[in-house]
Amino acid sequence: MVINAARIPLNSSTGRANWTKTWKVVFKGEQFKDIGKATADEVAAAISRVASDLRVIAVPEYDFIIKGGDGTPEGAGRCLVDGWEVTNECDLHYTDQQLYENDTLAAALGVDPLLPLTGKKLDQDHSNLYYLDVWERIVDEHEDKDLVNKAIGVPTCVRIKRDWVVRVLEGCERNTVTVPEAYRRQGHVYYPLARMDYYQQYGRGLTILVDLRRTGVTLVSQPDVEKIKLDVKTIATDAFGADYRLAHTGRSYINTSLREALNALLRGGMPDMPAQSLAKTGYKKSCPSIIEGNGVMHVCWQENRGAGFTDSWYLSFMVYDGNAWHGPTRVGRGYARPCNPFLLKNEYELYALWIGDYRGSNRYIFFTKYVDEWKDIEIQVLGMSISNNECEVFAIMHNNYLWLFWMDLDPESGKDAIWYNRRKPNTSGRNNEDWDGRQKIPVQSAGHPVAILDGNNNIQVLWLDGSSIHKISCDLKDTAKPTWGKEEIYPLSQKVSGSLSVVKDNKDDIWVFFSSEVDFKTSLWYLRIRAEQQGAAKVQLTTGQLSSDSTVRAVSNSDGDIFIFWNKFIGGNISEIWCRCYSRDYGWGQEMQIAPGVFGTGSGIGAVADIGTIFGRFILIIFLREGIVNGKLAAGSCYPIYKCK
Repeated sequence: MVINAARIPLNSSTGRANWTKTWKVVFKGEQFKDIGKATADEVAAAISRVASDLRVIAVPEYDFIIKGGDGTPEGAGRCLVDGWEVTNECDLHYTDQQLYENDTLAAALGVDPLLPLTGKKLDQDHSNLYYLDVWERIVDEHEDKDLVNKAIGVPTCVRIKRDWVVRVLEGCERNTVTVPEAYRRQGHVYYPLARMDYYQQYGRGLTILVDLRRTGVTLVSQPDVEKIKLDVKTIATDAFGADYRLAHTGRSYINTSLREALNALLRGGMPDMPAQSLAKTGYKKSCPSIIEGNGVMHVCWQENRGAGFTDSWYLSFMVYDGNAWHGPTRVGRGYARPCNPFLLKNEYELYALWIGDYRGSNRYIFFTKYVDEWKDIEIQVLGMSISNNECEVFAIMHNNYLWLFWMDLDPESGKDAIWYNRRKPNTSGRNNEDWDGRQKIPVQSAGHPVAILDGNNNIQVLWLDGSSIHKISCDLKDTAKPTWGKEEIYPLSQKVSGSLSVVKDNKDDIWVFFSSEVDFKTSLWYLRIRAEQQGAAKVQLTTGQLSSDSTVRAVSNSDGDIFIFWNKFIGGNISEIWCRCYSRDYGWGQEMQIAPGVFGTGSGIGAVADIGTIFGRFILIIFLREGIVNGKLAAGSCYPIYKCK
């Protein structure tokens, strides 16, 4: 037998093995009582003699695995038992528990020993109950030396330790869902995990596993479905009145549920704000951009105010000062292109950028600056005619340089390329000498680019090309002479739709979010690029159960938490907005519906997190859509909504 073993740490950020070995095991007759009838213990002993670095055991026939977390306290598996939290950091076998066949330890702890499982199937139908046994006990200096005060050499305190063990009650009565009183101890709490039911049918044994865990907030202690329905109806009536009803989707019309409100109050906060209309108009809209600057919230989008088929795109701004929304204010002369505008800021300045047709001819990049208010003053980036009809500008600030990125045709190759230009610090941008000039990024492919500053304060430019995500780094140690590195490619196995959204967490990892459509079902994915060349990992976030418009937006806050938002189309011109949050302490949370299914098909979502002390810490979402007027869908009646978190 040839054994090759590799050890990958549970908390490894690289995913690479830090230990690997190969052994060749030769089984000899003298190692066995009868090699033709070798036992599991004899085989394990023979392997252990050669593979001394491995722990080789003969697992009992009826052993099972107790699932845990990822090996860290933050990622541990958790269960709440009568208000006591129980954690399990790693998977372990039933037989790996310290109490297993350990009468000495059981006597010392004052609990029942953990016995081997017989696995006997009685002639008659029966069940086995698997459950948690949890208790607390006092730990003194004999078990924990750190309780001794080193200054005086004597213990000055004791501590309370919470212990748990998974037990099995074999041969219990059918349909058992709680631990019988005969097996309970005073001071212990119990939690049923699962039940294995054995049946005899037509001379054959039938086994059914019943999951007894409670994985949601419940209103009753027993799994009585009819009682749950009655209690829910009673609470809903008491809270919202006898005429309370659900939307056609089966969800509540009330955006803040009673559970959310109670949890928010218990945390010392306030419930989420419901969606509110900001600027309802009859014009076509583009995807919005959102930013906070100097304690003021800014929202920008484009509107086509042309009559009929005439294109006359203007920028519209709304500003929130902490008390009320002001606007919208129109900026531009009707020369803008139907693309997504872009807002960005540095320490002192706030800019809006967009693509515009100069007097109906060639396309150029324009920008304007916020000075106490948004004024109808547009500045054209000179000497930069753009030929690509799908061009959108992406901008970033670095050391007071304003970087512009866009995709356009390369006259030399006849193919699209990624271009950039920089406005020099302390200049207005109105003159050619204020800019470095249009330059091409040295890459072999092109797509709609996005950019972000990494942990070394260098710019990372990412784009989508076919079925791959591409990245190139710009070294900015010498700010005046940026140096481009080597193009990196991350192949994808799925068809990608929509655009990229990129954020950075507090560990300087770069997260790239995108959507993939298969058979008209759209799933959300992300590519996590580890800092310090530690590799990358691709993960699927949603399962593609419902179609989407491929819009995905991700934002991160100062704590490194990541929020991802997407629009889910559920049919009949009805869409929903959903959110999922990644916490550095707890990983990914559950999918949450932000806005109910009463919205028409949308054209985009914008979001921002951690937007200053005036607003507190919350997420703002803008969703531009077809409106609903008098119960009917009115095409083009688009407006944004927002939500606090």
